Amino acid sequence: LETFPRDELFQSADDQQFQKNVLGVLHLGTRPRTRLFVRPDRFGRFVSCLIYVPRERYNTRLRTKMGHILTEQFNGRIANWTPSFGDDALARVHFVVAVNPGSASEYDVAEIEKLIVNSVRSWGDVLRVGLIEKLGEHDGNRLHALYRRGFASGYRDTYNTVNAIADIEKMEDLTETTPLAMTLYRRLEDPDTEVRFKLYNLGPAVPLSDCLPVLENMGFRVLEEHPFKIARSDENIWLHDFYMQSADRSAFALPNLREKLEETFRAVWSHDADDDPLNRLVLLAGISVRETVVLRAYSRFLRQARIPYSVEYMEDALAANPAIARSLVALFHAMFKPDTDRDAASRDAEAERIADEIETTLEAVSSLDVDNILRRFRNAIQSTLRTNCYQAGADGQLKPYMSFKFDSAELDNLPLPRPWREIFVYSTWVEGVHLRGGPVARGGLRWTDRKEDYRTEVLGLVKAQQVKNAVIVPFGSKGGFLPKSLPVGGNRDEVLAEGIRSYKTFLSGLLDVTDNLDGLDVIAPQSVVRRDSDDPYLVVAADKGTATFS
Repeated sequence: LETFPRDELFQSADDQQFQKNVLGVLHLGTRPRTRLFVRPDRFGRFVSCLIYVPRERYNTRLRTKMGHILTEQFNGRIANWTPSFGDDALARVHFVVAVNPGSASEYDVAEIEKLIVNSVRSWGDVLRVGLIEKLGEHDGNRLHALYRRGFASGYRDTYNTVNAIADIEKMEDLTETTPLAMTLYRRLEDPDTEVRFKLYNLGPAVPLSDCLPVLENMGFRVLEEHPFKIARSDENIWLHDFYMQSADRSAFALPNLREKLEETFRAVWSHDADDDPLNRLVLLAGISVRETVVLRAYSRFLRQARIPYSVEYMEDALAANPAIARSLVALFHAMFKPDTDRDAASRDAEAERIADEIETTLEAVSSLDVDNILRRFRNAIQSTLRTNCYQAGADGQLKPYMSFKFDSAELDNLPLPRPWREIFVYSTWVEGVHLRGGPVARGGLRWTDRKEDYRTEVLGLVKAQQVKNAVIVPFGSKGGFLPKSLPVGGNRDEVLAEGIRSYKTFLSGLLDVTDNLDGLDVIAPQSVVRRDSDDPYLVVAADKGTATFS
């Protein structure tokens, strides 16, 4: 009260209001906090406002915000302002607000004070309150203590505390074993052709050269990227916020695709799916990343079967016809997805109906090449006898590799001679094929390095094996696998270890779709729809590169 403005003492006309203001200032000595005291001019020309705020919070930015609140609430302008600092915990700012003539004289001091209190509260204070409201006092205070110093000014200027709480919840999932998290979202003002993508990484910043190609292959055009470094205790988290639009600038329903798109990025980043333009089918056709892998596997098999089109051309054909791509996936599910409620007849009827729909849709395809490509995909699916795509591994998750058993006689334009059966195995780290001339056949598995035509190599060896085995078994067989992730510049042991890993995957893929025997009883593989008769025979002898393998 010793520093109370003297003009305020003498110009107060309402003794009751004056007493209330003075007592309010007096109580601040025992309970310092943000307060507003208002004295209107008796002639209605101005309003005198005394604002007390914590001294460490006062700065030019806060003074400007408080002045804006006063001018808006009193419908006037700031005629004068005078700050005052003493030894106390509070700073005082005296605003004189000139009121516009004819302005309404009614105002709510408590409501104005509430607005000022909110403006004085720091970004961190608002964050703490928000965390407590959402997560409870214990977890809210714990997370606030963990992250309160972690958000730099650049982040606070860009995002409000609601965004920060959502980011904290994502970052809490980051560990050494799962260092990556992500979320796709839109702001209210964003059009349906655009989307934002937050990528959280525990550790160093993610190189743009690593993540931009993944997003572009998913069908997006990256417009902006904003990185933020967030400190959490003694470790750092990098947040990358991408602003993107669909490559063809078409609108898409984010709620329907969010989970599938995030799973696609995660699968590519963890090398569970290849990074190529076929991933845009998730955005264009609405299929899952697992389903894109199925179509990718068929494209790789067709390339080995000497289809006269490049992999890139086949990818473009599927992307240009997302409805047919979606129908091809539906055809595959109808034929091979295990379903105890459907018998073979109903399964065949549904597959035939989908195949007819594809035929109808193909009539609208103008390019002969594209028409041929899509028909070859349909034929390859219809020629498939078994697949392990629905088998779960020991961890309960679907296996990261796929195998497909074909009736070679049903495949269109297959190079002669046609085997009796063939199995194609596909994953991100190995591909391979096993060809059999008949139900009972023998031959080895070899490590091939012919990336473009290993099936041609294996087919030639099958013919030779046929002659060699004529006096032993009726038919010959042969298999070849191509390791695709051999360490560049690795030593002999590293290359061998990756080769053995590829061999194990290839062999597992063959066995996944092969019947077993328990005495004379045939045991069908689990989660495999068999579109052929019992077939428990498979010889996998050693060959070039695998002589020392088990």
